[in-house]
Amino acid sequence: MAQVARRAQYYGVYTGPVSVDIAATMARVNKIREGGRAGLEHLLTSMKNVTLLRGWARFVGPRILGRENDDVATAGDALAVVLAGLKPLD
Repeated sequence: MAQVARRAQYYGVYTGPVSVDIAATMARVNKIREGGRAGLEHLLTSMKNVTLLRGWARFVGPRILGRENDDVATAGDALAVVLAGLKPLD
């Protein structure tokens, strides 16, 4: 949006100085992300035969997830949906 505002004169639109409020931008991003997460969680928890597991996990074998507390969840013939976090791999 800031880039579009900066180029406004090109389209015959005249504005004042353009600036970006990073805190407001991040608040908007977080609100949208949280809304999507909450909506997906509601959808999954309202479905029959769905088990929602929260926490850090990794695949330890084909269709097998190892969770942070050393529990193991086996997907078997079921579909496993992994919602990846934002932390990159080391």
